[in-house]
Amino acid sequence: CCAAIRLARVCGQLKWRKRTGWVHNGVHRPESISDHMHRMTLLALLAPSSLRDGAESVDPCRCALMATVHDLAEALVGDIAPADRVTASVKLQLEEDAMHKLVGLLDQAALPSLSLHTSCTVKSCTPGSPSISLEPAEEGILATTVVAQSSPMSRLVFELWQEYAAGTTLTARFVKDLDKFEMLVQADEYERAQDVDLEDFFVRTTNDKFHTTEVRGWVEDLRRDRDRRRAETSTLGKRNRSTSAAEQEQKAQELDGEPRNVAKRSEPMKRTRGESALPCIQPGIFSYGIARQVVSPTTGRLEAVSVVDTTTSPNE
Repeated sequence: CCAAIRLARVCGQLKWRKRTGWVHNGVHRPESISDHMHRMTLLALLAPSSLRDGAESVDPCRCALMATVHDLAEALVGDIAPADRVTASVKLQLEEDAMHKLVGLLDQAALPSLSLHTSCTVKSCTPGSPSISLEPAEEGILATTVVAQSSPMSRLVFELWQEYAAGTTLTARFVKDLDKFEMLVQADEYERAQDVDLEDFFVRTTNDKFHTTEVRGWVEDLRRDRDRRRAETSTLGKRNRSTSAAEQEQKAQELDGEPRNVAKRSEPMKRTRGESALPCIQPGIFSYGIARQVVSPTTGRLEAVSVVDTTTSPNE
């Protein structure tokens, strides 16, 4: 198949691969890597003109392009999370090698004169998470392609990825802030939609990890909104539990035909012919009395109780 189709199939893995952090925390149907990249790209268009660092400013279009390619290497290496215990240097090397391969495919699609026919193989690592790799014999060719002959677009993609990975420019710092901000927004949405606690994401991603005041302000707003939501949920939960207990008590009373708050007798009470013994409750005082029950002939439920004598105790 042509290079454009091969590139599309490799990049298509971003739609299948799930974000590892959500998988580790038991999120149901977690987002894919491309889901995360797409919302980041849209957020990048909000880059304010006021965001400056000396003479350096940010261009929303360049920010959006950087957000589009910042996780492109994960099409081959997957989403390496902190829980995977891969060092930062090893992670960077794996992703850089993957970018060389991807840029090589992009060159083949952009420069038809290149007579490279790299084949792609699909290996199924885990169900629903296929892994694509390039044949080892072609890796050297791809690496030299980037240096020897590359299209303007492939150079731009690789330069944007390198700039993001280094994180030294204002644009890169802003896009890295968006990466963390989008993750927190997604965590809040999962907490709202699912019975899952993702507090650890908010604890680890403290405000001092954000380098731009604009995104830091968004994060503070998100935290306040989350705190209000959690407080309301806690209050509502207590109210619902109280209401549920009251409803259960009422249903039990309807089934029994007598009040549930009447204390149980430890021994039978004295009674006379035609009378039944029931406890008699008075405010602040518990005493016993002889009472007559009036039972409905149609429903069989207790309709009235008349106390005959409140001075007789069970022990008399």
